[in-house]
Amino acid sequence: MSGRQIMISTLLVLVILGAACNKGSKAIAKGATFSVPVPDGYRVATDPRLTKGAPGGVVLMAKKRVAEGIFLGSIVVTRVPQGKDFDVKKLEVCQEIAEQFAKAAPVKLKRAELVETAAGKTCQYEVADRTRAHRSATGTVMYKTRDNCWVLTCNFDERDPGAREACDEALGEWKFD
Repeated sequence: MSGRQIMISTLLVLVILGAACNKGSKAIAKGATFSVPVPDGYRVATDPRLTKGAPGGVVLMAKKRVAEGIFLGSIVVTRVPQGKDFDVKKLEVCQEIAEQFAKAAPVKLKRAELVETAAGKTCQYEVADRTRAHRSATGTVMYKTRDNCWVLTCNFDERDPGAREACDEALGEWKFD
């Protein structure tokens, strides 16, 4: 083989390897100051009816229901409004945040606890819909500074384990830009 043939063969191998490596790479959704992976089976929502409540954030929607009658999962990232500072690493602060959310929604508070995410230790709460069986949500505070604070909310049907896995993936690969 000539030197040129070796170079062309090497380039073809690199292109094929590059394509194979990129095949498994995740799509990334970019918010105003963060990025989050788009889990398998989800898509970035662009419809203004879905995204208008999350300026600067992102809305990820499950592409399909896992079964008829099961709530379609979503992951919604919204900015925490301006206000006084708070410490997301204190359980009592987390419980207060969760209780305020539960009253405002109104939903039933199932738990409030500190969890470890890609952004560090933070507050996470889980709520259940009072009127629709199996419909729940988790809210996780993604805090860098008071001016760069978001809530990643995962809405899911309790019979859809893939929705919880998608939520865990988003939390595990969250990045502040």
